[in-house]
Amino acid sequence: MDMFILMVVGFGFCALAFAGVKSPKRKAKESYDGALDLMGQHPDSSAIRQAALQRGRAYHKLAKTKNPEMAIKNDLDSC
Repeated sequence: MDMFILMVVGFGFCALAFAGVKSPKRKAKESYDGALDLMGQHPDSSAIRQAALQRGRAYHKLAKTKNPEMAIKNDLDSC
């Protein structure tokens, strides 16, 4: 019984330790979404568009999207 409690507590600590850890794909997605939000606020800014494009390429590379350039274009055009 004591071993079972120790295991449950141990798994609980592991779950808490990994709860705050974000995968590179998730970080890239959040960065890309932030750039798209900023793009929506400043649609005429070429610098923001370029940053969103770079972040989109990084995200879609990790996401292994079949046609990343088309997906990025659609995202940018929808802003």
